[in-house]
Amino acid sequence: MRSESPFLTAFLILAVSGVARAQDDEPMPLQAQRLEHTLGHLAADYARFGRSERKEHMAMAREAERIAKGLRAPPDVAARVATVRGMLDASAPAEDVRERVDDLRRALIGAYRIEDAPPVSPSVTHGRALYEQNCASCHGPTGRADTARAASVRPHPVNFRDPLFGETLTPYEVTTTVRFGIAGTAMVPFAALGEADRWDLAFYVLGLRHPGPLAVDPPAYSLSELANRTDEALRAELSTVPLAAADVEPTVAALRRKVTYERRRRRGALALARAQIDRARVAGVRGERDEALDDVREAVTRGLRPAEAALSSVDPAVGRALGGTLAYLADRVRSGAPPAEVDAAIGMALGALTRADRALDASYARAAALHAALGASSLLAGMALLMAALRSRNRWPRALLAGVAFVGAFGDTHPAGALFAPPLASDLPPSTPRSVPPTDARHDFAS
Repeated sequence: MRSESPFLTAFLILAVSGVARAQDDEPMPLQAQRLEHTLGHLAADYARFGRSERKEHMAMAREAERIAKGLRAPPDVAARVATVRGMLDASAPAEDVRERVDDLRRALIGAYRIEDAPPVSPSVTHGRALYEQNCASCHGPTGRADTARAASVRPHPVNFRDPLFGETLTPYEVTTTVRFGIAGTAMVPFAALGEADRWDLAFYVLGLRHPGPLAVDPPAYSLSELANRTDEALRAELSTVPLAAADVEPTVAALRRKVTYERRRRRGALALARAQIDRARVAGVRGERDEALDDVREAVTRGLRPAEAALSSVDPAVGRALGGTLAYLADRVRSGAPPAEVDAAIGMALGALTRADRALDASYARAAALHAALGASSLLAGMALLMAALRSRNRWPRALLAGVAFVGAFGDTHPAGALFAPPLASDLPPSTPRSVPPTDARHDFAS
């Protein structure tokens, strides 16, 4: 029988001790993240259960108020938490509570520069090992919380495969839950796990929800996007791209179990644009408006512009939509729009990038199929010339025909064909100058 880990021992000892409560001597950034975690869990739980768990929700709101009183930023943090508690007391709509909480969480993340994405790709091997050692006895080896230990715990541990919980989780929220626990439940903090451990574990947990087949060519989501997207949000975004309904789940599965762990991120103009938009998101949350606007401009000059010619030839409407959403995002950032509006504009821009990415992928797939067909034709023609050369009694024509046969047969399909074919624009690094013809629709990002 496998021995229990020290974390499970701590789980049993501390389960009833209220260790999720903040300590008075915690550094202020840690208190701020604890408050951000508490508010996020409160809003999610209120959306799931409403007034049926009013006592628990009010207890969480009072704890949030207690933490807020010790923070200096944002200046009105305590008053804003009190407003949330008042909304709960008045049974306000869950959507209104979520909007108010999200605004405050963004303010806390920006004021204290809380990192909401990992600096490097996580490790699935390490995440699996951590889960099996510290989580599987309660949440089950497949995430269903169907173990004997889970049956003895009240409230019952979360079943990650249950859409009520799993669809609205993000990897970032899992990391804060692992770090701070949840007061009033058997979910205690795992203080011995470091930041990298928490990210490895969090992404593995989200991957448990998708055991099925993986899409071959999923969209190029950034690691930061995946860290802050729920499965529900991913499905909603994928519903706006040319994707069959049967392909949505394999695509989400690939994002959670494949794209997340890719050490080398996808390169290219559109991938660069995604990265710049995420940088703009971080800068905006931190109140650095000029830097955010610079990042949006970079997304245009180094992302949209180099891809415009290809998009125009594949689907001009997709290219125009992408330009329009980036222009709108630049306008929202430049005008100092509320954070919720900027977030919505960022979501629109990322959705347009996904549609553009899928359009180009489909075009490349068709081109590859045509290239293969032409290569097969060239091979047959080359073999015919080669046979004619071998039958010739004159060695010079025979040698000439053999050379022509080699180039005709293998120039496009053999690695040696690179000697005869010019490089594709998509093969050049992002910094390589390209000649991009002007399009009919140009947007003003400079002012």
